[in-house]
Amino acid sequence: MHDRYFQQYQDRHAWMLDQAMSALLDDLHERGLLDETIVIALGEFGRTPRINVKAGRDHWHHCYSGLVAGGGLRVGQVIGQSDAQAEYPALHPLTPADIFATALSQIGIGTPQLTEAGLTPKGEIIEELV
Repeated sequence: MHDRYFQQYQDRHAWMLDQAMSALLDDLHERGLLDETIVIALGEFGRTPRINVKAGRDHWHHCYSGLVAGGGLRVGQVIGQSDAQAEYPALHPLTPADIFATALSQIGIGTPQLTEAGLTPKGEIIEELV
């Protein structure tokens, strides 16, 4: 019974994101739109590096992953690294604000435009992507 309980919760959602993201990126590429479209998949938290009693992982805001594709960015790379337990950033920590500052910069919106609109930019441009 215990194994069946854990089995029903394994791999519940990742396959859906994988299938949808692959289809979106393929479609944009086939239509010649990927170079001018920035695709970002990012949440506001990751998952704990340990499995809980329901065979899942709880929310964990210290360390998580995101995906950036298209938009003329230099993609196809891993930027940053977690510690050996996947608990905390160990190398080149980034924030969602950094990703969005990079995306905004790529479409021509920088600090002057943001402050003129009354917004305070929070992130730094991720140089490895531009």
